[in-house]
Amino acid sequence: MEFVNLQKSYNGKDFILKNFSYNFEKGKIYVIKGISGCGKTTLLNIMGGLDKNFDGSFKKSPETIGFVTQNNMLFSNWTIYENLSFINSDDNYIKNIAKELSVENLLFKKPHQLSGGERQRICIIRALMNSPELIVADEPAASLDKKNASLVAELFYNIRTTENIIVIATHKDSFDCIADEILYLNYGMIADVKKNKNSIEKHKSKSEKPIKQNNIFYDIKCLLKKNKSSFTPKRTVFTSILIFFILCIFSLYSNFENEYASIIAKNYPSDTLFVQTDIVQTLVDEFDAVVYHNYVISENDYDILGLFEEKDSGFSYSNMIINGSFPSNNNQVLVDESFVKNIMGLDNKQAIGKEVTIKNNIFVISGVVPTISSNEKTNALINCNLYYQPKTEIKEELNIKPRVYMPYSVISEIGHLDNSAMTMISINGMYDSDNPKYIAVDKIIGEFASSPWNSKIKKVSGILDIILNTLLIVIFIVSLIALLFQKNEVSLNYYYRKKEIGALRLFGVKNNRIYLFLLSERLISCVFSICVASLLFILFCTVIYLIEHIYLFISLIIFMFVGLLFILYNTIIVLLASRKLLSCEIIKLLQ
Repeated sequence: MEFVNLQKSYNGKDFILKNFSYNFEKGKIYVIKGISGCGKTTLLNIMGGLDKNFDGSFKKSPETIGFVTQNNMLFSNWTIYENLSFINSDDNYIKNIAKELSVENLLFKKPHQLSGGERQRICIIRALMNSPELIVADEPAASLDKKNASLVAELFYNIRTTENIIVIATHKDSFDCIADEILYLNYGMIADVKKNKNSIEKHKSKSEKPIKQNNIFYDIKCLLKKNKSSFTPKRTVFTSILIFFILCIFSLYSNFENEYASIIAKNYPSDTLFVQTDIVQTLVDEFDAVVYHNYVISENDYDILGLFEEKDSGFSYSNMIINGSFPSNNNQVLVDESFVKNIMGLDNKQAIGKEVTIKNNIFVISGVVPTISSNEKTNALINCNLYYQPKTEIKEELNIKPRVYMPYSVISEIGHLDNSAMTMISINGMYDSDNPKYIAVDKIIGEFASSPWNSKIKKVSGILDIILNTLLIVIFIVSLIALLFQKNEVSLNYYYRKKEIGALRLFGVKNNRIYLFLLSERLISCVFSICVASLLFILFCTVIYLIEHIYLFISLIIFMFVGLLFILYNTIIVLLASRKLLSCEIIKLLQ
């Protein structure tokens, strides 16, 4: 490795190195000495490829370089073995070189358990992990006492082979005894060269070389250990809340309407529709609809209407039957309170079991229901089938007669057909949560149908759409703020850690592994946030289900989608923030 007329200036005038020419040969240890500012560190930076902005020629540049720094740059929460194996996980080499250099007892200790001299000796071993042709050491004994400095010098002597070059910049004399040549610099120029009579033959002719390998699973284990602080809730609370709200929105979009429909179906005749008569046959053909034709019987003082199946009539919902029960056979009828009071002159309890003669047929009263009045806001008007409700827009002027409700199978035989423009139908399972049919039904009936249940669902759906759209806008704004916040947070975090990132690059860790190193931190935080948000969401859905029996749980696929979305989001953030650091010159990161 030869320098010819090497020159370096930071301002174009004052040269830190000037006309420096020298040939560094393999198998030798070089010690560079001089006062502070004479150019020792600058020369090492150029030799190590950290500083490429210089004049002159540089021949036979080494392919691999090992660095020994004054600051040990060991990760504190890793063992010494983990610090070394993260660079190269050749287990045999690490243990053999540690044994050869008498530091095997230090491998499974952490940096804070070592003395300054021991840490520096480990840094020398670290420099060997990439089989370097050149080893450069900048003030490796600056913070050591004389005894430890001598031990470090001995270690440098032991790692010299005929295949490598060792260059040590120092102001101490501890390394003079091991140096083959000592270069004295004076303001960027060689003032003197002292050569010792060390015999190369006494040095090892070759050295064991580590097998370059990296185990991705071992890397992840080390990264998890180093980044375990990322599991703290304080760093993830904002993201957790954001994910929780997104899960809630997915839940409302996918489940709420059907769940609300199921609840309403327990209190309203959900399968019934009052449709225009001319589309009845189409609904029968398409959906196997059950048709209730408009059979009626009119008496002077009261009306008789057909009584549909219990679930379709509406009288089985919300305590509609005041006294008695729903008819269990064709000989039983329901009557309203007005019929009991005005026609029979009895109270409700007395009416149960009494007989009523209609068209020469005797019927027994099995139950009493409320009078459906146009000017009375009762559950009777709200909950019952629309067929029984007032059929006029001017409800205040309508006087409804007392009523008897006769089983449909009977009234269809003894009653007469009222040719109404509207007909009652029932479509079984129209609003089942698993396979709602009402969307397909709506395409046929359009606005030509009436259902109190359907109007409630549409009303709630409209309100829900407004709420969900508002939440989407809020979540979008919050996500945008979160994006900017996290981007700035990551960028600032990496700025303060640029020396750490520079150190990884300095010791030969490839950019893709450094990216994994940085990405793992973010993903740990992201996964922790997803787990916290998922637990909160499951707890929330469980409480709602136990209290209101509303099923808001979402599928595992949606969970995975949201999780992958956030993982991708954080991956991109790390990629953008780390790209600049990974393309920056190492020397700038270490400054």
